[in-house]
Amino acid sequence: MIYVDGSGWNGNSCAICVLTEKKKYLKVYYSEKTNNECEYLAMLEGLKRAKIGEIIYTDSKLVEGQIMKGWKCNFENLREMRDDALKLVARKELKIYWCPRSYNKAGWILEARLEKIKADIRTTVAPRARRRVWNY
Repeated sequence: MIYVDGSGWNGNSCAICVLTEKKKYLKVYYSEKTNNECEYLAMLEGLKRAKIGEIIYTDSKLVEGQIMKGWKCNFENLREMRDDALKLVARKELKIYWCPRSYNKAGWILEARLEKIKADIRTTVAPRARRRVWNY
């Protein structure tokens, strides 16, 4: 079981969290990303880490719907990520389910770290696309 969450909050940086049974993974991107792009980045990271047949939970109805239910994808930047996700889901026989934000354990971790991340961003002059990664 894997939980994923992504958050884009100020137009020039975002963060993702992937929580597996053994490890939590946080990554901050110092580049312009929409919230939906962040949700897809988190999903792709979770899909890469997933074992065959595993279940992944997200609080993004858009991501779950476009991958598992065949919802239309109107934006080219999301279409590319959706296609990558579809390939991983098919190859690893994965299931993706939506869960409310209040049940998303990755969301809890990301929310707890957001204030620290935001403060860090305010005090750091970071070039575009610089990343900070925390592995636990």
